[in-house]
Amino acid sequence: LTHFGPVTEISRLMEELREDIRLHHDIAAETRNCADPESEIRRRLLDRYLTKMIDHGINWPREKMEEFVAMDLDLNTQGLVAWQAKNPA
Repeated sequence: LTHFGPVTEISRLMEELREDIRLHHDIAAETRNCADPESEIRRRLLDRYLTKMIDHGINWPREKMEEFVAMDLDLNTQGLVAWQAKNPA
């Protein structure tokens, strides 16, 4: 969690973090038997990230939003693929 100033509403933010952790776990678990789990993980994470950006009032062209989240998307996708490899069903 990165922040650049005072953090308020700790309880709400904590619940959002827990929700995101559950979502990432569920995505990894649900895609484990897909023909191309990495692509499916990436697609689902991207959908989540873009939805959250829009919910926060970001109204950029889709291409710019995808570029903005590209590094996080790559790292989180790789992390979930690695988790799948270490946690077989």
